[in-house]
Order: sequence, then structure tokens, then C-alpha cells
Amino acid sequence: NFFSPQHQRDFIIKDLGPALAASSHSDVHLIILDDQRNKLPNWANQVIGNSTAAAYVSGIGIHWYSDLITPAGLTLDVTHHLYPNFFLLYTEACNGVMHWEVKVALGSWERGTYYSRSILS
Repeated sequence: NFFSPQHQRDFIIKDLGPALAASSHSDVHLIILDDQRNKLPNWANQVIGNSTAAAYVSGIGIHWYSDLITPAGLTLDVTHHLYPNFFLLYTEACNGVMHWEVKVALGSWERGTYYSRSILS
């Protein structure tokens, strides 16, 4: 099962946020979403749009697998504009994710270029 944004928000408010704040790990930075950017800005609106949940959250984790079909301007830019005090961090990326692709392509400049363009843009 996966969290919905509402479930994640409620879990942060009722359980995870207070538990972290009261623990010896209160300096841990909590990241929400950790999934495709096509879920933004809706996910952020549901979670950090709530001030109680937002008090426990530092940033938003994003995967890159749907980047080719999900414009950054409609997702990352809008989310950053709405929530400028929360960092956006790519937490997962890989080439060769599709079942027909070579999983490891040693020396592939094409893949290296794809990584660098994604990271820098």
C-alpha cells in the first residue's frame, strides 16, 4: 500500500511529527512525497498546505522517471512558488528503468548526459 497525500499528512500530524520532535532525533529533516513530480503541486497542497503538518516538514522528495512527460514548469516551479521555504530534492533516478532497456551501460555518454541535464535543469 502507498500513502495518499491525506494519509501522509495525517500520519505526520498524529504520529511521525510528534514522535520525531520528542525524540533524540529532532534534528532529522522530514521529506514528503518521494515519488514522481506529476503528483505536484497537489501532494504539497494536501500535506504542507496544512500548517500543523508543515511545521514538521523540511522538503519534498522527487523521482525522475516521468520527467520526460511532466513539465517542470507545471510541477516543480509551481510548487516552489507556492512553498518557497521547502526544499525540492531529487531522491531517486536511474537509466535503464524500462524492461526493454539495458540495465547497466558502462561508458554510456548518452546516459551521463541525461543525468547531468536532469540534475542541472
